[in-house]
Amino acid sequence: MITTRCVVCGQEFEAVRKSAKYCSNKCKQKKKRGVYAPVWRESTPDISVAAAPVECEAMVQEAHRLANDFGRLSKTAPYQLQAKFARLSTAIQGALEDEGL
Repeated sequence: MITTRCVVCGQEFEAVRKSAKYCSNKCKQKKKRGVYAPVWRESTPDISVAAAPVECEAMVQEAHRLANDFGRLSKTAPYQLQAKFARLSTAIQGALEDEGL
């Protein structure tokens, strides 16, 4: 048996499988219906540990880089998909015409 925490209520329970997420059917139904407020998280940051200023600056720069990359991708992805769907649509239309439909 594996000791784990319920993702809904945060209670520790003995799980038969390592993939178990809920301590009971009641918690499973709450999660399924979305009528719960998560009270537990897998890992909470330890705010008592202070990072050196250089480490903080590096983390901030990495966060900015990732945000810029994500922003750039979110702007170009729709156009790339639009072009792919246009080619696919043309191909399907051609195939249907070849079949006489």
